Amino acid sequence: MAMRYLSVILSVVALTMLSAGCTRNNGDIGPWFGTWQVTRIDVDGVPAADYRGNVVMKFQSHVMESRAQSDNHSYSAYWCTWSESDGSLRLEITPGDDASGYVAELMIPWTPVNMLRIVSQTGKTACLSRRSGEGTEYVYYLKKLY
Repeated sequence: MAMRYLSVILSVVALTMLSAGCTRNNGDIGPWFGTWQVTRIDVDGVPAADYRGNVVMKFQSHVMESRAQSDNHSYSAYWCTWSESDGSLRLEITPGDDASGYVAELMIPWTPVNMLRIVSQTGKTACLSRRSGEGTEYVYYLKKLY
């Protein structure tokens, strides 16, 4: 009897843990969820010569982490909130918060709000663009890692 009671309890605990996994919106985690490598950045149609492909963008719920790995395998990381609407990603940072922002390699200004236009998003690849106040166009090519 005690063994049967224990197996019922363990089954209930296991089912509860499985149902509470990393999902949101009734199981829909959305196409951006996961880790994306920024494979290339173009500036006014020309690949940025000094960009080494060392940046990932990690999307989870409404938080995005940008992380750049250095040659000695250390990394810098910053966080912002994000939302998607009308074909754009809206990125928001909290001015004055040392952890809020973007890695320098992305060339995104640390203004409270930045808009990245979604050029394409297939689930495995994505292309985002933004235009600076001076008219420079930045295009980001992303590949989903996991």
